[in-house]
Amino acid sequence: MVLLPTLSSLHAANKTTETRQIVRQYGRLVSMLVIPIAVGFASITEVALRLFGPSYMSGLVPSVIVSVVSGLTALGAVYAAVLLAVGRLRLYILANIVGVVTLAVVVYFSTPYLGLSGPALGRATLMIVVAIFYAYGAWRSGFFELDLRAFLGASISSAPMGAVVFFILTRFNSFLVQIVLLPFAIVAGALMYLCAVRALKLFTEEDFEFMRQVVPAGFERIVALILRAVYPKR
Repeated sequence: MVLLPTLSSLHAANKTTETRQIVRQYGRLVSMLVIPIAVGFASITEVALRLFGPSYMSGLVPSVIVSVVSGLTALGAVYAAVLLAVGRLRLYILANIVGVVTLAVVVYFSTPYLGLSGPALGRATLMIVVAIFYAYGAWRSGFFELDLRAFLGASISSAPMGAVVFFILTRFNSFLVQIVLLPFAIVAGALMYLCAVRALKLFTEEDFEFMRQVVPAGFERIVALILRAVYPKR
């Protein structure tokens, strides 16, 4: 199930309730899947940059900023699909224009003081501004849906996961040791996140039924494994 064509067909058929359900379900999955991935990537950024040499380590903080904000604003992609589906193209374009202008302003004023973190902060600001505009447009269209519990639960569960992975990898100065520990740290972080969302009971039966519809054919077993890990009732 591809989001934009699905929303377009439902909107054309005036199926408001079904459209809102799809937006809410996609938003839940984006929160619970994209946020931990973004935080996890941020936690291993140091090791990834060291692959290219010490000169790239100056990009650590900017990479972390962009990665984390990308995860927290990923819901904007869902609201952007809503705007395109309902024909709110002017607001969609306006959001991107305002975002680019904000990017330019933040980069201009912050780069002299923050160095490489200036452009990263500008990019993060752009993503936040655009996501807010998209959400506003979805609200004006009557299709704004936000599962705050899923968003906050995923964010809270991801924070200690990222901290643990970062601590494991930075505990040793040897790059070779970090490379060896990388898969173990990733697995430990993933298990920690799964335990957290299981304790918070974030995933529901409807989430997994929806996942079976949207994942490519052949990934049903992966969905079943996740189901057994975080949804103990099955």
